[in-house]
Amino acid sequence: MTRRKTYLDFLRIVAILMVLFNHRLAYYCIETTTQVDLSYLVKALISVTSKCAAPFFFMISGALLLGREEPFIKTLKHRILRILIVMLICAIGFIIAFNEPGDFKVKLNWYFYAYIGFLLMMPFLGLIARNAKKEQIYLYLAIAFTIYSSYGVMWHFWGKTKEINKLFLHLFITSWPSDCWLIIFTLSGYFLSHLTEKGFSKKEENRLGLIMGILSLLSLVFGIIGVIAAVRTGDSQRVERMRQYAIYAPACFLFWACKKLFDKYGEKIPEKVHSVITGLGATTFGIFILENQTTLSLKIYGWLDDHTTAFLGPYLPSIVSILVEFAVYALIVFILRLIPPIRKLL
Repeated sequence: MTRRKTYLDFLRIVAILMVLFNHRLAYYCIETTTQVDLSYLVKALISVTSKCAAPFFFMISGALLLGREEPFIKTLKHRILRILIVMLICAIGFIIAFNEPGDFKVKLNWYFYAYIGFLLMMPFLGLIARNAKKEQIYLYLAIAFTIYSSYGVMWHFWGKTKEINKLFLHLFITSWPSDCWLIIFTLSGYFLSHLTEKGFSKKEENRLGLIMGILSLLSLVFGIIGVIAAVRTGDSQRVERMRQYAIYAPACFLFWACKKLFDKYGEKIPEKVHSVITGLGATTFGIFILENQTTLSLKIYGWLDDHTTAFLGPYLPSIVSILVEFAVYALIVFILRLIPPIRKLL
């Protein structure tokens, strides 16, 4: 029988591949040239779209957790404590590996801190998610898209940062877009995964998907224009902002499309394939930690770059290394998860 949430595990796999891409040279290659041709535009499109990685993880968490009415003490013990233990272990490992006992650094992505913030707010976000009606979901998605995306457009055409910061609700957007992902994307993920339960007909779901698809194209066009303009200023932080401002609609559309595809064709997929997707999806949290805590990914990329650049060029080794890294990390995490205490953490 088809697994009900297989599409979420598939999205986890897509998201972690995007994370690996975000940490490779291919992600940054558009910042090293200002010559705009078809190849550059394709690479810029991939670079911008890959920024959907972390939003996908937040959307998945929202889809899975905001519908639950669990006691906060359970959230504290089973979710927040788990993350804190992982962070502590990683911090100690970092100190030992880099011999910096006097500097308690945590070589972790900001995602872990943001995720704890989401868990702390989960009881309140859950109330909003569970009690929202169909009309309110339309309104939320419209406001979130308008405020989040228009911020990036304003940055591109106006450029007066202080004035722009006074114009928008920080619930939906902040000066660094990723600072609000734990709110807008978790709620969006819940809504898009529960459209039928919220009273949407199939026709309404498809119409919403069409609208999100059109908005995605517009967002990506403006995002690429913003990236090109930012690259020419030489401001790498502005380039990163332009990427982040462009991905609300694309992330929502891809999330919706993935669910629709699995709803329609999921029963035709062999059960063994579902099991493989579920198994690989379960390794993504561990892969994320390994990617941030080890230099193995750099070694893999370095070897491939040395042995393939001559005939593949400088871009493809990054893509190939991502697939190799995913396979290696997934195998490592799978083995580690066979140990019960580690399985609880990973």
